Amino acid sequence: MFPEHEIDLLDTFIYLQCLTLSSGNGNKTVYFKVKNSANTESSVVSDSITLSESTSCTAAVSSGQWKGEYYNNKNLSGSPVMTRDDGSRNLNFDWGSGSPSSSCGINSDDFSVRWTRTVSFDANTYRFTVTCDDGFRLYIDGISKLEKWIDQGSTEYTVDVSLSSGDHTIKLEYYEAGGGAVAKLSWEKVSSNSCTATVSSDRWKGEYYNNKDLSGSPVMTRDDGSGNLNFDWGSGSPSSSCGINSDDFSVRWTRTVSFDANTYRFTVTCDDGFRLYIDGISKLEKWIDQGSTEYTVDVSLSSGNYTIKMEYYEADGGAVAKLSWEVASSGSVPGSITDLTATPECDGTASQVRLNWSAASNATSYDVYRNGSLYYSGVSGTQFINSSNITTGMSYSYYVQAKNSYGFTNSNTVSATAITCVSNMPGSITDLTATAECDGTTSQIRLNWSAASNATSYDVYRNGSLYYSGVSGTQFINSSNITTGISYSYYVQAKNSYGSTNSNTVSATAITCVSNMPGSITDLTATAECDGTTSQIRLNWSAASNATSYDVYRNGSLYYSGVSVTQFINSSNITTGTSYSYHVQAKNSYGSTNSNTVSATAKTCGGSTSQSERITNGSFSSGTSGWTLSSDFWAGTNLSNYRTSPGYAAGGVDSSGTPKNNAYGSMYQAVTIPSNATSATISFWYNITTSNESGYDALYTVIKNSSGSHLATVATFSNADKGTLGSYSKKSLDVTSYKGQTVTIYFLAMTDSANTTVFRIDDVSLMSDGN
Repeated sequence: MFPEHEIDLLDTFIYLQCLTLSSGNGNKTVYFKVKNSANTESSVVSDSITLSESTSCTAAVSSGQWKGEYYNNKNLSGSPVMTRDDGSRNLNFDWGSGSPSSSCGINSDDFSVRWTRTVSFDANTYRFTVTCDDGFRLYIDGISKLEKWIDQGSTEYTVDVSLSSGDHTIKLEYYEAGGGAVAKLSWEKVSSNSCTATVSSDRWKGEYYNNKDLSGSPVMTRDDGSGNLNFDWGSGSPSSSCGINSDDFSVRWTRTVSFDANTYRFTVTCDDGFRLYIDGISKLEKWIDQGSTEYTVDVSLSSGNYTIKMEYYEADGGAVAKLSWEVASSGSVPGSITDLTATPECDGTASQVRLNWSAASNATSYDVYRNGSLYYSGVSGTQFINSSNITTGMSYSYYVQAKNSYGFTNSNTVSATAITCVSNMPGSITDLTATAECDGTTSQIRLNWSAASNATSYDVYRNGSLYYSGVSGTQFINSSNITTGISYSYYVQAKNSYGSTNSNTVSATAITCVSNMPGSITDLTATAECDGTTSQIRLNWSAASNATSYDVYRNGSLYYSGVSVTQFINSSNITTGTSYSYHVQAKNSYGSTNSNTVSATAKTCGGSTSQSERITNGSFSSGTSGWTLSSDFWAGTNLSNYRTSPGYAAGGVDSSGTPKNNAYGSMYQAVTIPSNATSATISFWYNITTSNESGYDALYTVIKNSSGSHLATVATFSNADKGTLGSYSKKSLDVTSYKGQTVTIYFLAMTDSANTTVFRIDDVSLMSDGN
């Protein structure tokens, strides 16, 4: 390095031309010309200076000079290979593909530098400009002011910092990965002579308002430079000297920019809201209170000048406003993801965080980032469950990166705190479905899910907010506040006194309903059975009003069209042991309505088909014999309204069979299904009567194994399923898959404090072959 040298001049020079300087160290005479502000060139001037080049790679540097510490790695680790005096002017290095010092053994790539210097500042606001290839971090008095610790081409960034009068320590940390190497840092005072500046059209004109809606006249108009907008005011003011609020302010930036014909990716990062316009046309808008969140949009521009406008408001807390753009990769990069959610939940006693997002157009896979680092790569769907490396009580931030061969797009960032899970918390719900349908001319969306173990009630969330609380069954119909053509997202929260567990998230778009469209079908059943040695699946459903025919869909695709009755037997293209899902579409000339979706697993058929009854006293003609009853459940022969004389059982009653409010009772029986059974079916008949029109009474019927764990849900009923006294309906479930096990059929009835509901049960049966 060569020392700086001051030469006294009679006039302020604006141009200096060095004429001669001989090589080598020692005393030298330098000859030069200068021009003054009037552009008058002087005669040749000479002065004597002493030159010396340090041969040491470890220099002692005064605090007022740039102390450059150079490392042969990208993370400033270990001891520096070289410590150098890098002068007292702006940092202005462009090493290209070379080394900062090959004589001291500094790499050409994969190196890092830390520069520190103490500088005396007047009290003012200064604009710091950093240009780097690749990453950097800028600190003032140990506080981070600007950071882009990423691989990148040479890119300019600016940040405005208000400094008090006195000495301040400036530190720039930098790393070079590969290719070109650039590191530049400079600063200048932001004009403080006036709060109303005249700004040329090719620079950012910043108009600052002391309100959140850009109303009235701006309090300050400022030249905000010609680079990217890159403001992070924290909890401070954009300009306290001009009286700008720290909170509740807004800004409008405008600038004319010349673009080549291409597709550009505009990136906006804001806390809080913003609107981005190009030539007066809105391209990106999030006019909402939010933490610092990054958004991108790709815009195709023809060659020419465009007016870029960004409107911004700050509500409270941190204040961030950033805008940049770059040429998008050729081809179709993935579209944006703006609805990422993170939900803490339990899987038994294991704490986990569930991420859900909408599919990004053109994406082929997704990577999940946790706390800023890549956590999981190559997700193919739009859900990820983080169940490992989770500590309860800890908060984790996530974003998702949509990827394809042309590039990637990052989602919004969300956070969740892992919850403590205990064994009695509700189990998980993973099969929530949302079906758009019609009830006459009313558009509605039907939610169905399986019962969560230990759950006492369910809450329904729509579009991320609580919509309905205290559902006692496993179905909910959203028939109010529905607009046709609008898509709604839902999840269900299973609850008990120990906590809650969230389901998967599903969406449905409300359909347009006319009076003559087919009515709904909600009772479709699928029963696996044998016709001799042929395995088949029988579908049954109730007739839909106005329907002229039905189509059968298997595994989501049309399987059979034009069914004229309410039964269909699928006996072809069946593989034993394979599960098939079905739904039925009711049709007429006005449109169609879909049923619920059901599944069944094809049986293995052959050998003896002789069926035997496995339930003891299923008709209750012997009272409670064979059954275990708790309080608030009754069985006997001394009351009427049975299906088969002379007995039946009932929940929602006291021990004498009298209807009861706040009832909570159960009845169950354990049976063994032979290990060689090829067919086993549980069934029962039920009759529900109620005087409770608005409360929530329920009957749950489930199958448990010998240890009490939930195996399957046979049915869930509520007071809404009421019928005529004595008019019974049948429910059944194929349990062949549990052959060789002892299972328990378990009835649980609950009523609330409003009026009463009686759940009558008769002719409980478990028929199977085998021995």
